[in-house]
Amino acid sequence: MKKILFIFILSLYSIQGLASSCPDGSEPVKSISEDGTYFVFNCSAADLTKKQGTGLNCGTNIATVIPEQWTCFESPLMDLEIPKDWKLIDDYDRYQEIISLNAAPRLGGFQNNPPKDNCIHMFKNFKEFANSNAGKNYGDLSLFDCLHDLRARLYEGDREYVREIFEHWARVGLDQPKDGGIGGEDYQYFNSLNYVSGIYAQEKDNIEFSDTFKAWLTNRLLNVEFRSFRVPTSSDPVSYRSKEVLYNYKEPVWGNDFSTPRFMITEAWLVGGLALNNKEIFDEGIDSLQYITSLFNEENIHPWASRGIRMPGYYNQIPNWLSNYAVILDTVDYDFMEHEMPNGSKVHEAIKLAFDTLWSDDLSLFWPYIQLNIGTAGDETFPELLKPLSERPKGADGASGIPSKPQRVVRQALRYVDKYQPELKDRYGYEEVYSKNVTGTEDMNDVYNDSSWYWMYHLESAFDTHSIYKASDKVFFSVENIEARRIAEEKRIAEEKRIAEEKRIAEEKRWAEFYQKQEQQQKEEIKEETKEEKRLRLQKIAEALKAEKAREREQLLAEILIYDMNDKFLTLNVTLADFNETNPPKEQGKNSELARHKAEISGELRMGSFIVPKFRPLAFKNFLSNERRLSINVDDLNAPEFNPFKRHRTSLQKECGLELMNKYNWMSFVSKTTNLKSAKNQQCHYDYFKDANDEEAWKLFQAVLGGTDSILNYLEENVER
Repeated sequence: MKKILFIFILSLYSIQGLASSCPDGSEPVKSISEDGTYFVFNCSAADLTKKQGTGLNCGTNIATVIPEQWTCFESPLMDLEIPKDWKLIDDYDRYQEIISLNAAPRLGGFQNNPPKDNCIHMFKNFKEFANSNAGKNYGDLSLFDCLHDLRARLYEGDREYVREIFEHWARVGLDQPKDGGIGGEDYQYFNSLNYVSGIYAQEKDNIEFSDTFKAWLTNRLLNVEFRSFRVPTSSDPVSYRSKEVLYNYKEPVWGNDFSTPRFMITEAWLVGGLALNNKEIFDEGIDSLQYITSLFNEENIHPWASRGIRMPGYYNQIPNWLSNYAVILDTVDYDFMEHEMPNGSKVHEAIKLAFDTLWSDDLSLFWPYIQLNIGTAGDETFPELLKPLSERPKGADGASGIPSKPQRVVRQALRYVDKYQPELKDRYGYEEVYSKNVTGTEDMNDVYNDSSWYWMYHLESAFDTHSIYKASDKVFFSVENIEARRIAEEKRIAEEKRIAEEKRIAEEKRWAEFYQKQEQQQKEEIKEETKEEKRLRLQKIAEALKAEKAREREQLLAEILIYDMNDKFLTLNVTLADFNETNPPKEQGKNSELARHKAEISGELRMGSFIVPKFRPLAFKNFLSNERRLSINVDDLNAPEFNPFKRHRTSLQKECGLELMNKYNWMSFVSKTTNLKSAKNQQCHYDYFKDANDEEAWKLFQAVLGGTDSILNYLEENVER
């Protein structure tokens, strides 16, 4: 008790003795004692920060004012131009193939799988529900939940839903709320605007957006006001921006200036300007990006270090936001990772600092800034960050003293990791195809519950940056990635063989157990038997075997509904289509004895009112006994009418195997067979396209399947064997 009283008196003495002023006239800085039990005031803490060079940022530091420019210095970023026919993704079909292999980008629970009608209601009443911080939810959902759902639905192929919401906002002219107080509604507006800009940049060639929508988005990006609308009070007449946070902190600060909204609106301006081919918008994004780089001090520390106990959960976004900007600027041939910031460091060096420190036990480099405790609603628990990582509070990521799981950050920062710190993939865990679970060599079980599980996304951004980066020509055609895909294909084939072998062994075991059971039954029942009794016993066994096989056959037929059984043959029972020649066939050389009547054919394929006017496959009859099988080639070099099949190749192989869609991109259609395995595989193809949520591919598949006999008859009559 005496010790506690002594410490209390000492703290009062410290306050009285130091709180007046420092020798240089500045105010003393309050900090926490080493054991975390009392406050100390001193004049040396200010020396731990280093002031950035003057003249970097323009105009006033008042947060309610928008300067003509964010920055007053020049850099190579200012020389960038918008290329003609700009695209965010080099090959969209390749991108679709990549994401089709990933696990669903959703978490479990109601908030992550909301009813579409609920979200439509919230989107169409944006201003009512924008400030979720004030409890403006609908059926336990926030606008954040619905934006995440919209992103997931697009990932799953629902482009019409995205178009409907965006076109509605354009029609009603959704404007910035310009709310006072903490600005929660404007926060959501910046967030939504970034989703809209990002999705438009990604999907502008795949979704028919109206001119009304493009005009609205242009207007919003040009006229959005990135400032505080806080109502002044007598005690706090102004709010300050964040450009001096690390060396000249003044309250009250408008934290959005350096926090997530700054990163979101910068991304929106960059991709929005590029996608709309609007240099004014793009230049605003470049200016804002320069502002972000100017906020890093000479130690490469960003103002997010000032967020008290929440610092790790905010600062771990640095690698991902900067990697997003790098992937975007790759599309204009600028290497942002090698960009020199005003402090003299490269961008990649700022990312390295984040990776090297956030998942370590030592945050002492950030400690002088952590104590500023900005934007924590008075939470004074920041001394917990002086503890080792595993001993810090383990609440929800972002407010608990620990950063997000590192494998999540590594995946979406792969643009940086591949070149500068590839060892992070082994250390924290990385997988080419997202499965939701991966571990690295570093044991994180004492830090996270279920440390292997992780979510795909990390930012309030529309992008799966990992997949966009992997789909780029530069990465996809690199030697390393070609070899990685070859190894992955070998693993996939080996896994299919392993599964098939396991099924074969299990089937043999089942029949062996059946025979053993029959034999045991015979031993128990038969001691002596006449010839007639033996005949009847063998007949009973044969009938049992026949009944078992008939039961299996009946069960299998129930699974292949597109076929009827005629005598020994299974025959297609689908809507038929007719092939009619428009140009003579061009015969091709055979690569296999099984390829008969091989030719490039040209004609019209008609199934009722549905017509493929230019049907020009490379096709052949697959010579198999007791089966009529048509094979057509759907590789990247074939006619564009087969694009609907091309974008489903990989996922179709994954779903149904290689029997009717082989690794050489030959897709087969079976109209008649005695092979139950072939029929079952064809049913798998049918079910896949029916459920793929791709009307174009589903119609084309039905037409080719229904026209199989018509095309085969044409080949047999017009092309030599």
